[in-house]
Amino acid sequence: MIADAAALPATDPIADDYAALLAQGTALVQRLSGLVWTNYNWSDPGVTILQQLCYALTELSYRAGFPVADILGDPTTGRVQLRRQGLYPARAILPVNPVTIGDIRRLIVDRVPEIGNAWVDTLAPEEADGVAGLYRIAVLVPGFDPGCEDHGPDPDHVRCAVERCYAAHRAYCEDLRHVTVLRPIRTRIFAEVQLDDHADPDVVLADILFRIGLALAPEPRRTSLDALRARGQTTAEIFEGPFMLRGFIADDQLTRFPAAIPVEYLLVVMAEVPGVLAVTRLEVAAGAQCYGPGDTIHVPAGHVLWLDAEAASAGDTVQLRHGAARCPERPAQVRRLLARAWAEQRRTYDLWKDYARDYPPPVGRRIDLAAYQSVQQQFPAVYGIGSYGLPGGASVERVAQARQLKGYLMVFDQLMADFFAQLAFVRDLFSQGVGGDKTYAVQSLRGIVPDVAPLIDPDYEQRLEALVAAHDPVIARQNAVLDLLLSLYAERILPPADAACGESIAPPGAALVAAKRALLAKMVPATRDRGRGFDTHRRYDEHRLAIRCRIELALLTANRRRDGAQAVADPAEASFGRLLPPELSAAAAQTFLPVHTEAPGASPDEHPSPLAGHRVAAALLPALADRTRYRMGALAGGGPVILLCQDLEERCWVIGELADAAQAVALTRRLLHAAGGISRLTLVEWVLLRYADAHPPRDGEATPAGHRFSFRISAVLPAGEKDGDTGWRQQTRAIVRANMPAHVMVDMVFLHPRAMRHFDVLHGAWVEALRDAAPARRAKTSALLAAFLDRHCPTEGAPH
Repeated sequence: MIADAAALPATDPIADDYAALLAQGTALVQRLSGLVWTNYNWSDPGVTILQQLCYALTELSYRAGFPVADILGDPTTGRVQLRRQGLYPARAILPVNPVTIGDIRRLIVDRVPEIGNAWVDTLAPEEADGVAGLYRIAVLVPGFDPGCEDHGPDPDHVRCAVERCYAAHRAYCEDLRHVTVLRPIRTRIFAEVQLDDHADPDVVLADILFRIGLALAPEPRRTSLDALRARGQTTAEIFEGPFMLRGFIADDQLTRFPAAIPVEYLLVVMAEVPGVLAVTRLEVAAGAQCYGPGDTIHVPAGHVLWLDAEAASAGDTVQLRHGAARCPERPAQVRRLLARAWAEQRRTYDLWKDYARDYPPPVGRRIDLAAYQSVQQQFPAVYGIGSYGLPGGASVERVAQARQLKGYLMVFDQLMADFFAQLAFVRDLFSQGVGGDKTYAVQSLRGIVPDVAPLIDPDYEQRLEALVAAHDPVIARQNAVLDLLLSLYAERILPPADAACGESIAPPGAALVAAKRALLAKMVPATRDRGRGFDTHRRYDEHRLAIRCRIELALLTANRRRDGAQAVADPAEASFGRLLPPELSAAAAQTFLPVHTEAPGASPDEHPSPLAGHRVAAALLPALADRTRYRMGALAGGGPVILLCQDLEERCWVIGELADAAQAVALTRRLLHAAGGISRLTLVEWVLLRYADAHPPRDGEATPAGHRFSFRISAVLPAGEKDGDTGWRQQTRAIVRANMPAHVMVDMVFLHPRAMRHFDVLHGAWVEALRDAAPARRAKTSALLAAFLDRHCPTEGAPH
């Protein structure tokens, strides 16, 4: 059994107790000065000073015990900006990408409003040309009428919507084979039913038709957020599974597809309707075929039984009796009741509004936590050190005595003022910015201590900040704060294995802070989308994939720098690159064009490293090794070409202003070479290369085997500077392997620049072909990329 862990008390019991503080302070003074100070009566000035200091300490303890919302809240609004603080709302951090078939069904039903239900089946390899990991999805569209093209949703539109929804959330090495919009088979029931004497025939008939229709074509009933909370479900239980927008779907609502329906089952469904005494006759007509007791209705593939309720609601096919008397029919009333039942079954909820109502960000009180009033204001006016000061006719000696006491008390005032400033600084320190370039806060005594100007130097503030900064272990404390924030999500990042073994090229401190900040900023997608493949229907963005893996590779790169650059935590200290303001950064990221570096040019080795001797922001340094982060463009009205690079926090840095695009490309190539390029990672899922089977093999090529596309990923990275750098490759393999699902086989492919440029061309064409979905182009690009990866798949670990 694990022993109970020791825990710090929430507050020090003495901290709020003025009498206890005074007693403890008096005992300490007596121990330290008992030989020279023996009079401790209440009128003694020393006791008065001790009393005032103890009183001020209780205010500090009182404020430190404020609710967290008061300490972290915005000073102007009081609202806690959760993402700024590295704290994410439940609706963002708890839901996950679909991991089960039930999750996939929930997501599709939730995201595609036209469908009533979805069934997902895993295809066996023999059903998919030997490829494992493929699905087929059948969807029920309640309003679909195959006999009338102008009635109901367009099946092609529904099919595309389902494909887009699945592609946006699919897991690694899994894909969708095809989507089927189920075609309804008109189904009628012929029955005689005996009712209870007190049963309302209209209500019973509507209930029978609703239940039979639901048995033939099941649709899940959604639950509101209020209902789940009323049941006592915890927040973690509510947000289990994918993020829902139109209502929660319980497990018991995800029934299997009714491919075989015994007539006796329908008879039981009717008999369970309240008010039904007996079902004396039941026949079912599905299409042109009739079924009676003892028969089983086998639904053809790609179809679903759809109850024709019109004739039954009029009493033409279902007769209700009270004894021997037939109940009168009221078709309009039955149809209204039936429509009401289906509306309740298909009811949706606007969960966005419910989330905002039930899970709002905390709001604290707008309190100036740094506000401090000098203890000198609390002394009796006779001391002459408060706002009233001394009388106009005070002697020089009396003025000197007052100033001497003020100077003595200013030591305590400075400590107390800094304590309160540090409490206010907690909001900045425990945030994604981790305080910027400092972890300790100070504040000036100007405006706090009365008549303080004659007692402090003009450069007092600068010297105070320099003194505190000299004893502020910024990197160590920022790492500790980030460790705490990451631990809230059971995450942590450790320095590379060789960082403390003498093999490291650069100290990992600032780079480690940058890596932790990047992970904290992207915590939601890094955890929610872990194991998610790229969306083949949207523009390819590799930075949304394997986020944690890329951050760890960037840290490994920064730890082994050979370009003479020094990583600094504070962007203001950087001598290379200029950080753009957030609004300009967002605009430039959208309007500037990616830099393509495949064009031939002078060898980067002919020029000195652009980074040599520079201080580079830790967030920017690893990004310089990734060619996909460079962009170039010009400001409105013309001017030089501006080269930008997006750092790990998606901020844009101005790298240089150049005469033309050719110079921007050349500088990018030199920076890529200087930075090593080893943090860039491209993942190729072989299940998306399966279209290569449709491409005719060239002479001498064997037809691809389907199993080679199953649960396999090629991780492509630029090779290191030296072929013998086995230590870096081993760590890279370990990082990639640790961030991939255990059931997926990972091929590590290290490419030298020429092969890497060839790969970029093939990969880009393949991604575009997947998005266009043109079969011939998709097959050709898949075959070319698969052949390239086969040729460069390592056998001895040597790069190509």
